[in-house]
Amino acid sequence: MNKYAKWITNIIITLLLVFVALILTISIVYIVNDSFKGRDTILAGCIGFIGAIIGGAITYVGVNKT
Repeated sequence: MNKYAKWITNIIITLLLVFVALILTISIVYIVNDSFKGRDTILAGCIGFIGAIIGGAITYVGVNKT
């Protein structure tokens, strides 16, 4: 497999994982929002927690690449 094909394969796998993570995040937010009607702070806390995990993963990948 040449270098270009390997790069394209990595991009496709990364996009697929990001898409699945996005769908999972939207589903979790919908379930939490449906369960705790009128409690915006719980929803904001869940969104912040998921964002912290995603941000940490991006930082980890960036540090390993450099």
